Amino acid sequence: MKPEHYSFKSNEPDSFTDIYTTKVLDNYVKFDIELKDKDGNFINEGELHTHIMSDLYVPLIVERFNPFDGKLSLTMGNDNLGSCDAVFVIRLKSEKILDTSKSKIDVEFSNSE
Repeated sequence: MKPEHYSFKSNEPDSFTDIYTTKVLDNYVKFDIELKDKDGNFINEGELHTHIMSDLYVPLIVERFNPFDGKLSLTMGNDNLGSCDAVFVIRLKSEKILDTSKSKIDVEFSNSE
């Protein structure tokens, strides 16, 4: 299932910015990302965090990638996630500014790994 609502925006330099966020609808989320700057080069420095948080904003799953190498494919979740109200967030902290027209984030939700 593709997400219905999300935000994919440029980051702010030297601070964590939520570059992608959407309400999680199923147990697992699989995503592929490629983050590039305005020159089309991969953002291969900085720090990337992926979070799945409950409706009370208690982290359920957090993955950290530091330094980030510009590309990532990952599946996150658990068998109980679909039964609670949760949000999936990707945060980036980098000196380089993300160009959303040259970058991509593909996200798909499913009930099984």
